[in-house]
Amino acid sequence: MVPLEMEAGEEQTIGSTELQAEVIGENVDPETVKYILVKLPTLGSLQLSDTELAEGDIFTQKDILENTVSYRVHVQRAVESIDQFQFRVIANDQYSPLYTFPITILANADAPVAPVLTNERLFVLQGGEYTLNNKFLWMHSPGSTDIVYRVTQGPKYGRLIRDSPPGQPRFEGAIRVFSNEDLQFDRLIYKHDGSKTSSDEFRFSAESQDNQETINDVFRITIQSKNEHAPVRVVDKFFNIVRHGQRLLTTEVIQFKDDDSGFNDTQIVYAREGILSGNIVSTSNPSQPLFRFTQADLRDKKILFIHHGADRERFPLQVSDGFHKTTALLEIQAGEPYLRVVNNTIIVIDHGSTKTFNTTLLSADSNMDVRDDSEIKFQITTPPSNGKIIVSGIESSEFTQEDLKKGVISYEHNYESLRSKDSFGFTVQARGHSEDGTFRIRIFKQGYFSEPEVVNNEVIISYEGEHTVINQDNLKSPRLGHVVKLTNNSDSPDSPVLDYIYSFTQEDIDQGRILYVSASIQGSDAFTVDVSNGFTTVEDLHVSVNIVPRIIPIQTFNFTVKEGLSRAINAEIVNISHPFYSSANIDFVVEEAPQHGDIRYLDGDELVYFTWEEVLAGEEADITSSMLNTDDADTAAEKLVYNVELPVNGMVALKEAPEEEVLNFTQSHINKGEVIFIHEGEESGGFSFTVTDGEHTSPLYQFVVTARPLTITMVTQEELMVFPGTRQSITSANLGAVTNEDGNEISYSLIRPPRLGRLILANDRNQYEEITRFSQTQLESGAVYYEHQIPEDPFWVVRDSIDLTLSSQPAPDVRHILPITISYYAAHSNISSQLWRNKGLDIVQGQRKAIDDTILDASNLLAILPEDTRGNVDVIFDMKHFPDHGRITLGGQDLSGDAQFFKQQDLAQGKLEYLHDDSGASSDSFSFRASLKFKGESVASPSDTLVQEEVFHIAIKQRGSDSPKLVTIDMLLEVFQGSVTVLSQKQFNTQDEDSSPDEVYYKVTKAPSNGRVVDRLTMDPISEFTQEMINHMQVGFVSDGSLSDGSMEFIVSDGEHRTEPHTIHIGVLARTLLLDKAPEIKVKQGDDETLVTEEMLKVTTGGPVEEDILYKITSVPKYAAVMVDRQPTSAFTQKQIKEGRVSVRFVKSTSPRDSVAFVARSRGANVTSVLNITVQPLANIAQDPLLPQGALVKLDRKLLDATPLANKTRTNPTFTVIQQPQGARFVWSRGPGAGQPVDTFSQKELDEGRVAMEILEKSPSGSRGSVIQDEARFLLKAHGVPPAECVFSFQTGPYNASGVYPATLLRLPLDDQSKESNDIPGVAGSPRSTQASPRWNGDMDWPNGQAPTTTSAGVDSNRNPHVSRRSSWSILIPILVILLLLLLAAVLAYYLIRKNKTGKHNVQTAASKPKNGEVATGTETFRKTDPANNIPMSNMDSKDADPELLQDCRTTNPALKKNQYWV
Repeated sequence: MVPLEMEAGEEQTIGSTELQAEVIGENVDPETVKYILVKLPTLGSLQLSDTELAEGDIFTQKDILENTVSYRVHVQRAVESIDQFQFRVIANDQYSPLYTFPITILANADAPVAPVLTNERLFVLQGGEYTLNNKFLWMHSPGSTDIVYRVTQGPKYGRLIRDSPPGQPRFEGAIRVFSNEDLQFDRLIYKHDGSKTSSDEFRFSAESQDNQETINDVFRITIQSKNEHAPVRVVDKFFNIVRHGQRLLTTEVIQFKDDDSGFNDTQIVYAREGILSGNIVSTSNPSQPLFRFTQADLRDKKILFIHHGADRERFPLQVSDGFHKTTALLEIQAGEPYLRVVNNTIIVIDHGSTKTFNTTLLSADSNMDVRDDSEIKFQITTPPSNGKIIVSGIESSEFTQEDLKKGVISYEHNYESLRSKDSFGFTVQARGHSEDGTFRIRIFKQGYFSEPEVVNNEVIISYEGEHTVINQDNLKSPRLGHVVKLTNNSDSPDSPVLDYIYSFTQEDIDQGRILYVSASIQGSDAFTVDVSNGFTTVEDLHVSVNIVPRIIPIQTFNFTVKEGLSRAINAEIVNISHPFYSSANIDFVVEEAPQHGDIRYLDGDELVYFTWEEVLAGEEADITSSMLNTDDADTAAEKLVYNVELPVNGMVALKEAPEEEVLNFTQSHINKGEVIFIHEGEESGGFSFTVTDGEHTSPLYQFVVTARPLTITMVTQEELMVFPGTRQSITSANLGAVTNEDGNEISYSLIRPPRLGRLILANDRNQYEEITRFSQTQLESGAVYYEHQIPEDPFWVVRDSIDLTLSSQPAPDVRHILPITISYYAAHSNISSQLWRNKGLDIVQGQRKAIDDTILDASNLLAILPEDTRGNVDVIFDMKHFPDHGRITLGGQDLSGDAQFFKQQDLAQGKLEYLHDDSGASSDSFSFRASLKFKGESVASPSDTLVQEEVFHIAIKQRGSDSPKLVTIDMLLEVFQGSVTVLSQKQFNTQDEDSSPDEVYYKVTKAPSNGRVVDRLTMDPISEFTQEMINHMQVGFVSDGSLSDGSMEFIVSDGEHRTEPHTIHIGVLARTLLLDKAPEIKVKQGDDETLVTEEMLKVTTGGPVEEDILYKITSVPKYAAVMVDRQPTSAFTQKQIKEGRVSVRFVKSTSPRDSVAFVARSRGANVTSVLNITVQPLANIAQDPLLPQGALVKLDRKLLDATPLANKTRTNPTFTVIQQPQGARFVWSRGPGAGQPVDTFSQKELDEGRVAMEILEKSPSGSRGSVIQDEARFLLKAHGVPPAECVFSFQTGPYNASGVYPATLLRLPLDDQSKESNDIPGVAGSPRSTQASPRWNGDMDWPNGQAPTTTSAGVDSNRNPHVSRRSSWSILIPILVILLLLLLAAVLAYYLIRKNKTGKHNVQTAASKPKNGEVATGTETFRKTDPANNIPMSNMDSKDADPELLQDCRTTNPALKKNQYWV
């Protein structure tokens, strides 16, 4: 893609060198590579073979190769300009991202300076309107702002209207031209039509008067949908989970819908509080609890529930769509893991067809943690015998629940099979659990559901050679018999006569005079009759006759049985060959038993008598005395008791208690008709029984019940005709269904709802509710309706349908589609107009008003024509009768004479007006004839299309009949502190049909306390103003500068009527905000988060009522995160800070500090700042200890201690020097690198005493003898926590031998060491601790003549060195020192001898007394030695003493306690 560079007025071809697309790895045809224009250029146009391309048009790579695509410049400018167009590429069903092709238009020195265009998107509420002013659209050139805009393509979902001058009704028609003046004075308005759309746009060309250059552009509008509907729960199920397990929480358990347009799952937010029996966490991070999540998270399986606690609980979830809120209860049920088949529905398919399965027919459910439906697998164990299972087009024996959800599973019936049933067995498996099942299929041949010819016409049974009475309407020459009429001969009344007939009456049938006489031939016969009532005739009613034999045709066959054995007597031995008798109630009585055996039941009981009765499957049948009767000459019927044994597929009960099974009853019960058999299942049933009279008992008999299936049949199915926009009752003529058993209720279930309307039911309160089920009774009562919903586009005839399932247990379901035609041809008693709109007009006496397409519209007539011809046709309204009390004008001219028509286009543009003549009439009207005329034809010559003649009604209101009505809904005026705010129609807007704006007065009855109402022209306070002043923005409110809220009461009057007092509240918005924040927020190292309190961050307005401040993060921190309710956020409020819900935490362990830039906003002001976040080290650091200059100080826990961090992280923290002190350096104190500088060391190395700080003898400035403040900075690190910066501040000063230092001195200053080294060799390398330093005598020269003093454990590290004063006994001091040294030498000699005997003392440096709960770090151990290795005692001079030993020796002997002694 190479950008174009061209001059003004030039046209340049876009060839393959500038634009070429290819598919990697494929050689595609250039004609299949298509470019779709997404955004057009604004300074020129794209041409395809000299045809200008529009947005959405397509050109191909072949067009580019043939050089037929070009760009043409439309502007000439003095400066270089950039134009561009955007496109996508499609090739082989692959879509490219959005590309932008840049075009550079070179400057033209002779061209005038180009105008500047402002084009900003407008936001409008659905169904509302908004002023389009110069803030959104404006064009100006250096010399002029006189710009004319022409709308080249109007908005699709609204219109541009121009506001009228004050006092005149606004012209509601769409305009096509406007100017900068309209934009500047807020005259241009975009009004949305209320449709559910998200955006709109219109194209325009703008031209300046001083410059002939024209700019073409698109103005875009965003439609903000109304949040009118609250979320409604559509899925409400138990959430089953494995006890102490986890499972995804998805929309299959809880789901809400929102009927607002543009709704998506991300707008539904769930918020939860405490849950006793578990926790809701993130699927990707189960350690992260979730308190808020969206429905999209549920749908995308991002929410996981972890169970613990009780097995059952209900907890609330707060559900919100951002405006409406509701509460839902989620019920938790925990238990053992299971896998169940939850849907296993019998399906009905046509013979030879294919049926697709989904989860409504077959599915499994589990409480286990099944993340993917592909884990639930169905294995076919018994394949179908009359078909096959197809998975994604291939026959297969296994599939998954995911396949069922995708709808890729189907059953394909074998067309050659004649069986009516099929099934397959399966096993469903998941996570080690399984369950077996059988899926059943019923196959119906085509025509089973078709409408029968005759309703309630039973087959006539005629015995061969006999006559049968006909008891229905029947006739037309039967083939095997005759239809005759029974009459009495007048000569002999006792001898009846049979006459052949060809007609008869209903009375003949009722009296049993009509007979069918059959021939002695078995078979089927039929005849046809026409039935007439004298006005209408039902023709060709078909009557069937079944001629059956007079004698039951029983076939018997001999059989052989081995001696002593038995054989079952079945249909192969005893059989009824005729189908009529095989299905009838036949009684078998054994009259003569066999001589050498017995006939018995299979269970061994002797058989004498048995029968069977036919019953409807799944229902009940009476057991009558004709079926079961026992006679006993000496026993009454009440005493003959039947004992029931082994009932099969049902039970015996009494009618008075049909739910209770009985095992005995009497002959009297049978005679009274009180005994019934309740059938269950599909197979035949029955029971065995014996009869007793109290003394004797009969053998065991068998009572057989034969079941016949229940079926549903459609008898009437007329198409439903509906007038557009109305509701139409659905009657039994549209849905007439019956069963083959009277009294069975049929229910209708909705499978697929109608596309263009809805199914509703009328209740007792004459209210309507949408339904998905109804009954035959509700249908016959006229309570079921179809309600059509008017679409957006006009039409004349459309078709809809309702897909229903008819059910009546235990009959198989029947599917039926009810066709619906919505047409203006349909009759409707309450609607006289057949036009798209004919609403009439309301007008005030003496006024004029526009008649536009919102109240009169005949564009539905165009829908009669084919779509490709509609553009050449106009809708013409011919005036047939003009109004009696007014005039009709078109474009300001009266309709009369030779101009007695107007067009649909005139209505759309608002050119038609009605002007009332100010008479006292209360109504008016005019009639017209609406028709279609092809463009170019004479108006007087009508075409052959539909002509519709109607009346337009006008209602006239009397002047002065209406009182003013305040229609303002915003009764809150928000003003800035100390400002002047214009009062507009947003707060003050009154409608009065019979008063002009200057006649509507507002009177202030209670003045506001926080300001005053003024006339903006004079700025004088006023207490009365008119609607006209409001419309001209002449009234203002002046705030007094305070932040207190106020209110104002007023009434509205038109001179004759006045309203009740109204109150408008006045809220004051602060101009400035007060920011109070801490220098930094410290997050302790290792802590998960730190709460942000109001002491750390607070912004206020300073007013009496605080506004809630919104903090918007403008610069996202790199290493930390700001959270609300432990969730990262980009915004938070002051209220959330006050509630303790805002916190900060470090999410990356790479930096010790971070910062967050934010802007804090109130409704009227804002303030920006930066919040610093630092990590506070989890360590103990000495504060300003005084250390001697020139000494080597051991770096240990007394100075630096990161043990708390080590204990928390269970790691070995490290210190990294990031700033060396000015007067010291850190070195290794021992080991291979002793004395070498060190930059990084660990807590373990500190504890081992391997790190020291070497303090310079002179300060960096060269001064000496004064205390110097110094510091070192470290970066304290540990695994898993962010690093923290430590500051170790300390002081250095001249060494004072008598001072007490809060540290261990490994080396004394050089001056003191050089003096000591004359007497004590090696002292320079000996450690020295001032907390346990001995007093030395001899030639040592201590500063100020004093030796260092000792200190006990626990001395404060900040304590100043203590220096002893010279006493008057200074003469005796040398003598005392010498004596003390001699004594000390003797003690040391004795100590060394004991040391060699008992072992070396490992004496640690005395430390401070451990605090309560701490363990002293120093230990003392003794090791025994062999007596052979004893060293004899010898005298030692103090200068030969071990410096390390001297450092650890005491200078005074402690007092002995009881039971203690010296060793």
